[in-house]
Amino acid sequence: MTQAEIRHTLSNTWTTIGKMTDGAQIRVMSNNMLGAGDPQSRGADLHYTERLNILCEYYLFFQPDFLGGQECGATMIAAMPEEFFSVYAQAPVEEGVKNRTPVFYRKDLWEVEDSRFHKLTVDDPWLDHCWSYYWALFRNKKDPSSRYIHMNLHYHYKTAESRMPGVLEVRAELARLMEVYPGVPISISGDYNFRCPGVEYTAMTEGLNMHTAILIAEQGGDVAYSCHPIDHMGSWKNPAVIDHISVTADTVAVKRFTKIEDEVICKASDHYPIFIDIALK
Repeated sequence: MTQAEIRHTLSNTWTTIGKMTDGAQIRVMSNNMLGAGDPQSRGADLHYTERLNILCEYYLFFQPDFLGGQECGATMIAAMPEEFFSVYAQAPVEEGVKNRTPVFYRKDLWEVEDSRFHKLTVDDPWLDHCWSYYWALFRNKKDPSSRYIHMNLHYHYKTAESRMPGVLEVRAELARLMEVYPGVPISISGDYNFRCPGVEYTAMTEGLNMHTAILIAEQGGDVAYSCHPIDHMGSWKNPAVIDHISVTADTVAVKRFTKIEDEVICKASDHYPIFIDIALK
């Protein structure tokens, strides 16, 4: 698929929706990018480098301030086109850390002040490197008094029991961040692998006044299944809303929730990107 074909679809389908929602200042996006390991087992016809070209065209078109990617390790990042990195930077990790939940940010607008990677506790050696969180504290370059925290995560896919240790680790870290950086807005992108609300979500957010954007958005917050058979629009046979962006409801108003679904993007991953436009309170 050529760059011209991708851009034609974007300009014809998403031009109006791609504009920042009235009253919003920040856009946050989440996308499970379908890692480079063996995606053919999930039906991918395109090599991961071709899929990344599609994904990055979409990211550049919608231009989120912050992008959380799941299943996005060093191989994927190395294959992302230079054009993407002319706009975005990856929030830093320590050398040798295998972070497959990276956060990318608009480097013309934001700079990183603090960050942390944590591998979640999961009793499953298969793909154990996938299950983690990463957060970064950002300062607005145009308004140094404005700071923002974005966390990106990927929970285990099997059961609530397999996810719960990681869920409690995330909750503890969120509580710590709120104590260390009081009043700073927080968003959490990710492939949660569970429904919201539910047992895991309640445990993750108890007492923290956090809500998934899909339920509190002023526009577009309908139930939007984002996981699908790759190269086929629609959802799995037994769909569940598992891709989410949560926010601290006392600091952030969600103006719009959007799922990016069309015949081009469905070839690039088995998860559609989602994004929210938010206003700071």
